[in-house]
Amino acid sequence: MERILDENQPREQAAFRKGYSTTDHIHTLNQVIEKSNEYNLPLCVGFIDYEEAFDSVEHFAIFDALRQININEKYVNILENIYQNATAKVRIDNMESELFSIKRGVRQGNPISPKLFQQPSK
Repeated sequence: MERILDENQPREQAAFRKGYSTTDHIHTLNQVIEKSNEYNLPLCVGFIDYEEAFDSVEHFAIFDALRQININEKYVNILENIYQNATAKVRIDNMESELFSIKRGVRQGNPISPKLFQQPSK
């Protein structure tokens, strides 16, 4: 599954991929800035920083994206079972909340989570 996820990422996506480096993007950006200055061309550069990014992606969007790139349905079903049955409680001091379902976000610390996060947004 990881191979298919990597193959379906745009080449511009370097984060969380073997054989790619964000250093390449920095070098490319420097060249673009130099050429813009050299030829006196206007340039606008934007950066996106997703606040609490891994917590933001909807589970259904992940599964839809995986199906669109033909990930084996068996693997999609396994991930659906893991994510759709996820629950949590919040504990503060001696008080504990009711159990609630988790409907969005990927599991942080799981090696495949960055790839799952990226799929719906590509």
